[in-house]
Amino acid sequence: MGAWGVGLYAGDFARDLRPMVGALARLPVNGDRLTELACERFAETASNPRDEDHTIFWLVLADQCAQRHIDAPEARRRALEIIDTGADIAVHRELDMTEGDLRKRAIMLAALRPKLATPVDEAQRRGVLRRPQPFLMALGDCLVFPTSRGKGINSYFPSRAADRTFQQDGWGAGVVCALGRAFSYLAWYRLGVLDETFPDRPDIARIRAGRFGPGLSAGTCSPTHFKRMELAKIGSLPVVEGAILRAVPELVGQVRSPETAAILDVSLCNNLRAGDGTFEGPLVTEVLGG
Repeated sequence: MGAWGVGLYAGDFARDLRPMVGALARLPVNGDRLTELACERFAETASNPRDEDHTIFWLVLADQCAQRHIDAPEARRRALEIIDTGADIAVHRELDMTEGDLRKRAIMLAALRPKLATPVDEAQRRGVLRRPQPFLMALGDCLVFPTSRGKGINSYFPSRAADRTFQQDGWGAGVVCALGRAFSYLAWYRLGVLDETFPDRPDIARIRAGRFGPGLSAGTCSPTHFKRMELAKIGSLPVVEGAILRAVPELVGQVRSPETAAILDVSLCNNLRAGDGTFEGPLVTEVLGG
């Protein structure tokens, strides 16, 4: 459990849950299925009233669905029941919230109730994906990109020139070691970046002979971000599916899983960095087939 407070989104759990519901809201599913998916991801919290985040889960889920014009009857029913029975206040009293803050939270819940009870106009729902996000890269794709002190271009800037801290002094390279889709719709990639920079644009042979660095975390990559990072495919290698997890088993326990990266829409640019040759990660050949 993280921090909690008077406001509905004052606590860590509520702030983490909000973007997840936002990601689910993009899927072409109705409110009942969205609720099921949310419950699957937080099974213990959703089903156990003794979990200290249980009431927050249902309140936030119902509120986010209402804000996004999604009719989610079960989430709405659970949230209204939590408000009407005083369950949320009881939980926060057990967590030693002060009586003054409990009164403030009760006022917040009273103001929230009519919004949750109001019928949802689903005609106003926006941003739903019509089909799964297409993959921009394939397993084994070898990519090169400009670097500045080992870092790739920050694709949250509209262009390389907009980031005055970026001055190209080399090249980085990486191999797509894994890819998939969260909830079967939201695309993610694990681009294994080599632990070295190159003075000139490397070729496939130099990538094959390389060693992976710390830039192994997964992320998303929209066409816009792909273009802004100036990623360029120069060929492909026969990467074996799942081999990177065998070569680096600690990736399995990463706090930010590939699915979480997709849900939070964390771009690959956040970890697009080449090392200085001291990381001693797995050899590229360790993820290759014949």
